[in-house]
Amino acid sequence: MRFVRTSVLLLGLLSGVNVYRAYTQSITIDEAFTYNHWVAAPDAQASRESPYNNNLNTWLCVLMGRIMPPSEFTLRLPSVLGGLLYFIALFRLCLLLFGNTIWLFLAIAANALNPFVLDYLSAARGYGLALAFLTLGTFYAVRCLDDREPRLGELVKAGWMFGLAIDSHVTVVFAVAAIQAMTA
Repeated sequence: MRFVRTSVLLLGLLSGVNVYRAYTQSITIDEAFTYNHWVAAPDAQASRESPYNNNLNTWLCVLMGRIMPPSEFTLRLPSVLGGLLYFIALFRLCLLLFGNTIWLFLAIAANALNPFVLDYLSAARGYGLALAFLTLGTFYAVRCLDDREPRLGELVKAGWMFGLAIDSHVTVVFAVAAIQAMTA
């Protein structure tokens, strides 16, 4: 039980760090472009030609901009929530794969403490949401394979999560294809 508690403590601490970073770091050019062309004043020309329009992330940024007063943190809120979802999915996946062993903590630490991962969990670019849905989809796919008789419901959940991952940021399409090929 101590590895579960230690892992939860680490992920809770990293969630706090993620919120702090999202609240304090200055805006990036990608975030400013998203805000200027979709949140503040929707621009039809930019939406057709821009690589920054990461569908689900952009829609959630627009929604946050309508609900809350505009700020860097408001724009990043979907990514921050995606980071929280990633930590929950990572914990569930690692617990399924490794049980309550030292490997649980090591796997979570190796995946969650990566500075490149942490950087994208607090920036409004769609990568954090994509990683969260990809990890959750992987959890459902592994859980489906873990049973003696595959459960269709788990496979459907995995498919939905993979679809949301691709809609969050199209770069995960290759990872989704590889996981689906492995599952098949």
